Amino acid sequence: MRRFMFAVSIAFLTLFGFMTSTLWGELTKENVLIKKVITREYSVLVGTTGPNEIKEMVSLEVSLFIGEDASPHNQIISRETIVVVASDAPPTPITTELSVTVSPTGETVILDWSDYKQWAEKDIDHFDIYYTAKGPFDTVPAQGLNVNSVRTESTSKTIEFLPAFTDHYFAVVPVDALGNYYTQVNYSASYVLSPEVISREASLFIGEDASPHNQIISRETIVVVASDAPPTPITTELSVTVSPTGETVILDWSDYKQWAEKDIDHFDIYYTAKGPFDTVPAQGLNVNSVRTESTSKTIEFLPAFTDHYFAVVPVDALGYYYTQVSYSASYVLSPEVISREASLFIGEDASPYNQIISREISILTPDSKIPEQIPVTGHDDGFYVVTSPNKYSAVEMDWTIYDEYAQNDVVQYNIYYNTKYFGSIDGMTPFKIVPAETRKFTLAGLECDAIFHFAVVAVDSLGNFDSKVSSFSMKVSTCFLGEVKNLTSESGANRVNYSWDPPDAESFLSYYNVYFGGSSTAVKLAVGQKYWTATELLAATSYHFQVKTVDIFGNESGGTSIISATYLPNPSNVTIIGVGTKAVLLWDHVEPISLKDHYAIYQSQDPITDVSGLSPIATRNGRSIPLGLLETVVGQYFAVATVNVSGGQDPSVVSILATKQIVNYSKNLEYVISVLKLLSDVSCNESEILDVDNNGKVEISDAIILLKHATDF
Repeated sequence: MRRFMFAVSIAFLTLFGFMTSTLWGELTKENVLIKKVITREYSVLVGTTGPNEIKEMVSLEVSLFIGEDASPHNQIISRETIVVVASDAPPTPITTELSVTVSPTGETVILDWSDYKQWAEKDIDHFDIYYTAKGPFDTVPAQGLNVNSVRTESTSKTIEFLPAFTDHYFAVVPVDALGNYYTQVNYSASYVLSPEVISREASLFIGEDASPHNQIISRETIVVVASDAPPTPITTELSVTVSPTGETVILDWSDYKQWAEKDIDHFDIYYTAKGPFDTVPAQGLNVNSVRTESTSKTIEFLPAFTDHYFAVVPVDALGYYYTQVSYSASYVLSPEVISREASLFIGEDASPYNQIISREISILTPDSKIPEQIPVTGHDDGFYVVTSPNKYSAVEMDWTIYDEYAQNDVVQYNIYYNTKYFGSIDGMTPFKIVPAETRKFTLAGLECDAIFHFAVVAVDSLGNFDSKVSSFSMKVSTCFLGEVKNLTSESGANRVNYSWDPPDAESFLSYYNVYFGGSSTAVKLAVGQKYWTATELLAATSYHFQVKTVDIFGNESGGTSIISATYLPNPSNVTIIGVGTKAVLLWDHVEPISLKDHYAIYQSQDPITDVSGLSPIATRNGRSIPLGLLETVVGQYFAVATVNVSGGQDPSVVSILATKQIVNYSKNLEYVISVLKLLSDVSCNESEILDVDNNGKVEISDAIILLKHATDF
């Protein structure tokens, strides 16, 4: 090891001497090639003085700088790699960096700790996730805690199938390569609003007895669950959008779950230009208050080119709030500086180069040249917009082909949109401003399902831009997922098959929830599954079926429903009678009649035992049908099947043969009347009955008139 250290030292000194002589030689010339050197960094690792060896080596840093008068690339391009060294100290715990997003019922929770600086910890091996429904906890491991582990690269974790309408408590613990971690944790909770109604309205009647409605005063009463504990502080949920000069700042805390706190009265906004702060109230802080429903605030007329620091503090109905805050800053970029970064050295006294973590500062050379946009938005320039498949009321914009670095000093992009084509942005106000190096962006907050025209304009450090554009049109994504389409059912003797088509905005679909037979417990189906079968059902029984869509954000739709039924029995007592020269097919109704849709009548020259594949000759709602002249139906077989409300029928039937032995009872008036009484819902017309026998027409006609009044025939 000592030989290695000695060799590295000689190499380093040799390199340093070469660099010094070269630079000095260049500086003595009339034409200096290197105008500005942004950063040249070398990370050196020499030996160790402690018991820990190098556990992982990730990379080293290489910087490239270019400079001649003729070179358009005055900006430095740098790439960085980092050396990682294991340490006896556990990784810094995750506290306010952990955010929790919970579904409406609490069954799915998304944990996110992307704001945690895990790479600065150097040697994290994995993250342990602890959670429980038993209540808050501050020590791990502990009895009753569930635990799950994810890889070190992870910044989020989705936990599904939790008990519905149950509060849960979570902690994410970083564990290093030696297994070290802090046992004291700060939990984050997924509070689920109970199904009970939050607000109730009361009406008061004021007046005299003679005029009970003299005055009606209606007021709404809000039920608030007050608590001695202050509302959860706003930390990573606060975002700050600053104008180029810093005079206007937009604060946004829409990701903060204020309704889960139940008793927030208002928000106090503290800000100052004097520097960071972590306690409120404090001397020198400006303060402004907004109502509890607010999720954003615009502060204008701030001093130009001045950094400001902000904190939004929720205050409950009792006036309680946390005095310790996490600030967010609006850093205003000067015309030159793009990034502000620091260098940190970590090591032991005996080995000062145990680890070097390097950061850089990049300098831009501003110029009065208007950025060449080609334009950024224009024909055949690589800019395009698509309907967002991942966010409601949004479009996805892409201009990665634009050569930002060739422009030297681009600091931001202004995004515009309009309802119609536009070729210039003169007189238009940007809808959104994004910083340099952003060349993909999701533009949200638009009118859903509308078609708009979009343009992006590059702005340099001096505020120069090209106002000439060629807008790009695209449809905005929908506002919600919607329901399944064409829901149908196919019944069997003891089963029902269901099928459907996916909703229109299928890209937002996460899965389906199926509810069967009045159950409140859902059956979860994958996106690609567009059918479901219920089995082991009762015969001749109706069932309620509902399918709901669940989007990628965990929102469940209202659902689409259908009433279905298993097979009904086919009619019994199927007979054929002769009335004059005509034949009539008769049968008894089936039960339950409420599940019957209609009857299907089949005819064949051969006996019918199964109607699968056969087409009915007619359908009837009643329980009879005229077949025609007797001589035309003799020798034919007839069968009747019951079709249920799902369109299903039992294919097994018993057919009846029409024979010459069918007696013509046309002259027997008493028999005709008895038949008509039985056939109170006979579905043949009056003329067919009146033609039974010319000699008995008057008597039969009288009988029919009587039957019409008596049986509503």
